[in-house]
Amino acid sequence: MKVSKRQSRRTIRGSMIVEVSVGFWVLLGVAFLMLKAAGTVTSGQRWTVLQSMTDAYMTKETAVGNRWPFDDFKSNGSPWPTYPSISQQTVVIGKLPGGIPLSATLKRTKYPAPNNLSGSGGSGTSTTNPASTECWKLQSLLSYKVGTRDYVKARTTLRVR
Repeated sequence: MKVSKRQSRRTIRGSMIVEVSVGFWVLLGVAFLMLKAAGTVTSGQRWTVLQSMTDAYMTKETAVGNRWPFDDFKSNGSPWPTYPSISQQTVVIGKLPGGIPLSATLKRTKYPAPNNLSGSGGSGTSTTNPASTECWKLQSLLSYKVGTRDYVKARTTLRVR
């Protein structure tokens, strides 16, 4: 009988190694699935963060266009040159998680209304524009890259006096 007890102990020890190995691989599989799920959730949040940052920057750009003094944006030193000229600059619109700066290219230009008087960039006359109103369209384009994809956001501000 002593011999049979030893044989049963050996089979129990061997089966525990198999059970531990199976448990380890199951735990590893669950951990891998949780890691993939966390990556999926984070990628959605990253997209939301990027859209919020670019929208906030373009909202600021619209506010600058609205409050810029009218005579100043018509001058040669204006940040919005008259089309076909385009000003271009690289700007940092924010930082991604981990402190990684997100940079973009900001392009600006302005268009006079066709009915502006000739001194204001248009071809209007005192007959077609008796109130001598001026109308300018300020356009700002923000282009940025996320991974391998390129994106562009545009804002147009209409200034009339």
